[in-house]
Amino acid sequence: MPTNPVAYDEDAETLPTVEPTQLLIAFSPFERVFSALRRHRVTEDRSRAAEIHAAARDSVEPLDVDVRNPTVEPFPDTDPIQSYIPAFRTSKVYESFVAHRIQGPHELGMVPISQLIAVQSLVGRDAYTDMPTWEDDPISVLELTLPKKRSEEGYHATFSGEKSAGIELTSRTGNIEFDDVKLTRTADPLERQVVFSLRARPHIVRVMRWRDRLFLKNGYHRTAQLYQNGTGLVPAIIEDVDSYARISKGDQLIYQEMVLSERPPLVSDLHTDAAITIERRAKNKFFKFSCEISEVPR
Repeated sequence: MPTNPVAYDEDAETLPTVEPTQLLIAFSPFERVFSALRRHRVTEDRSRAAEIHAAARDSVEPLDVDVRNPTVEPFPDTDPIQSYIPAFRTSKVYESFVAHRIQGPHELGMVPISQLIAVQSLVGRDAYTDMPTWEDDPISVLELTLPKKRSEEGYHATFSGEKSAGIELTSRTGNIEFDDVKLTRTADPLERQVVFSLRARPHIVRVMRWRDRLFLKNGYHRTAQLYQNGTGLVPAIIEDVDSYARISKGDQLIYQEMVLSERPPLVSDLHTDAAITIERRAKNKFFKFSCEISEVPR
């Protein structure tokens, strides 16, 4: 299985402080690009920013594929691929994903990466190492893109004192979400419980189909790296949607008019000179759930 380049360790000092990241700038207006370059501390100089932007724009190649009406191919009718897909469909990961994430008609299939439109301008560059290829190891690619199991990344610690107690959870993945808080009763009539819910979204490659085009929703690190390694098709869940709002929550550099243009930004552009490499501060997600006792006047 592919691994992250930095092993996750309970010692927080082993985590990187910065992560190399691709910033796709070639398709955006200069003012938006200049704002992004300043925010990411690339340059404060307007002339230098204009040079960087011009070089990125000049590097963009004309399309050699038609992004309209791309064909989603079925999985090859060979073992063990055909054994994997039914097992994925009946997995708890898939059932939970469909129940909480999918709102419209959907299918599983092989999506041509060269025709995938990007709606995310920031993508980690070195998220995976030892990336398999479909030709050499299709099952590892399936386990990477359509995982049947959820691998938890993180560690926790409890704390307690005379007037407070709780639990702290730190995770490197951003896929963990705080879901709900409930006050419940137990079998003991003298006892109540407070339940905090965390939901871990599975790392499934997700593609949206809208206006006869395919847009990559989730899975940028893996999909871009597969393409770099020569894999032309990525296994994914493809969902039909009726608005751009279902595809993107808003990106400073990529917006609706751009992705519907004759030359939209593509996932394949992420590892070209249409993007520049920046360094972003690495972040963990930190959750702290606690109960504190204090006295207040009546």
